[in-house]
Amino acid sequence: MKTFIRATEVWVPTRDRALLELAGGLYGTASQFGAISRSMCFARGEGLPGRVWDEGRPIVLKNLEGSYFLRGVAARAAGLTCAIAVPLFLSNVLSAVLVFFCGDPEAHAGAIELWHNDPRVASDMTLVDGYYGTTSPAFESISHDTYLPRGSGLPGLAWQRGAAVLIDDVGNSGRFLRAGNATDVGMQRGLAIPCTTRSRRRSGPAFRAKPNSLA
Repeated sequence: MKTFIRATEVWVPTRDRALLELAGGLYGTASQFGAISRSMCFARGEGLPGRVWDEGRPIVLKNLEGSYFLRGVAARAAGLTCAIAVPLFLSNVLSAVLVFFCGDPEAHAGAIELWHNDPRVASDMTLVDGYYGTTSPAFESISHDTYLPRGSGLPGLAWQRGAAVLIDDVGNSGRFLRAGNATDVGMQRGLAIPCTTRSRRRSGPAFRAKPNSLA
């Protein structure tokens, strides 16, 4: 079975906080990519984990080749085409960087999104960025036009609760505001994970997937 999310990994600072090293990862069939990852470390600003560490915010990287991502060749060989990295802070100090990798074209009937709230601009959450694979452009379009107050929609619920929220059937859930659009493109489950950036603005990735996908 192929899933929309194909691999995950956690990077943590070394004792001297000079580098990020791999604390653990689940790579599924991408075993060679995992072996290469286990041999690497990242300085601040280097690669995707290091860039997230430096900027102190989640990043969606929709092209793993021809960018600052240092494992592009290995990612292509493993069928990994997109990544989202999320920093985890404790008292405004980085404790870890969590990275999710999305898979090859056959697994792309899903979406991964990054929403955030900037209280200086508005009281709602808005879409920062997203990756939609082969999902209908209509779902992406309506996502860009959606504003979510605290407690509204899947990202707004995670924001309100300060905890991960899973909706097992988004098409029949009154809490998922884009239910009709999600059903049209074959999405069933949704997962939202809240996180706080270094500037304390609330952000969080939200995942949508087909019934047989990891979400």
